[in-house]
Amino acid sequence: MKTHFFSWAGVLVAASMVLSLGCASQKAAKSAPAVSQQKVENLVHFDVASCQKPSGMVSGITNEEIILGGMLSVQPAILECFVPPQNRQDNQNIQVKLAASVGSQTTLYKVEGENLSPSGISCIESALASLQFQLLPSEETKPSASIAINYPANSPQVVFGISEASDAVGHVRLAIGQACHCFAPMENMGIAEISMALTVAPKRPAKISLSSNNPSIQEMAACLTEEISKLQLQASRGELVLERVPLQFINSKAKDFPIEAKPELLFLHADGLRTQNASLLALRSGEKTQASAIYHQLASKYKARPNSVSVRDLNTSCENLVKADEAWVAAIEAQFELDKRVADIAAQLRSADARWEAAANAASNIVPESRTALVEAQKTLSSDKNTCSKKTLSTPQPLKSKPSKRRR
Repeated sequence: MKTHFFSWAGVLVAASMVLSLGCASQKAAKSAPAVSQQKVENLVHFDVASCQKPSGMVSGITNEEIILGGMLSVQPAILECFVPPQNRQDNQNIQVKLAASVGSQTTLYKVEGENLSPSGISCIESALASLQFQLLPSEETKPSASIAINYPANSPQVVFGISEASDAVGHVRLAIGQACHCFAPMENMGIAEISMALTVAPKRPAKISLSSNNPSIQEMAACLTEEISKLQLQASRGELVLERVPLQFINSKAKDFPIEAKPELLFLHADGLRTQNASLLALRSGEKTQASAIYHQLASKYKARPNSVSVRDLNTSCENLVKADEAWVAAIEAQFELDKRVADIAAQLRSADARWEAAANAASNIVPESRTALVEAQKTLSSDKNTCSKKTLSTPQPLKSKPSKRRR
């Protein structure tokens, strides 16, 4: 069984600092000059990758690494399951273990978690069920993999009861999470920001205005305006006015890094993209494992009985192994380049705010590990290329029987 332990510590530190807003004003119903200030929370960024369900088979083969890669690919949707309050225990750390095994008839999933409600477990099961793995012959051993996720209590999530302003923003955030049809403009975009103005009053429909400096996001803003307008938001006393509320979006499946984006959002996006790269790396590793097994099986048969394996099949399997190696190395190289970028962003954030010290140190420590992994992978590729570049084996000719001597 392959187990992947994933820590969101760096992201959670970042998220707690990136999404901050001063106050909202609330005017009393009978006294216009009276204005109270409310701290606004529930400003949780949204990863539009959580809307992008897998289409088709994860891979043409199935092994432990392929299963792991598939599970990692839906992690944005899994993390989104932790945001709604009905999916978890209030202000509690969430520990969850997800396991999957593939057999000849179906794929079985198991979700175990602390401080998750039945609806939270159901949400995660739905995300996993969107994966399609190649089923295996009945006589083969069922491959399996698991993921452990730690989601601390201070993680991005919607919490009601802090203030009316926070409650209003919380309802908006949950509505955004249900508006997947609005995010087509972000298909290839890594980061987007929308500014929201919201006025909520007793016994009156809420007024909402969304705006963005990016023209390509205006379509998305218009779609979200329609969805948020369906909410029946009301203030219990007086008029509640929220101005310039930042609605922030990332797409952890897009490689775009807009230069003008805030470093905090760049960090969140890069960290999410790192998980998607890890998913791709696991898939490529699984394909390499399969190609290696096929080649070495044929090579062993050829060594034992040369006539039992065709040279063409042996050479083809060796070429397939090199191709799988190259794709695997490319995935490791992409992860290494991304790790360097994350470390640079985190260092920039640390220079401006000491609270980023732990995240910056963690990001910096990953870089040499990624470099070592890349060097080792390149050595493997070089070795396999060397094997396949050797003189093509020729099929041994069967021994000719000696002609019998004629008797005189």
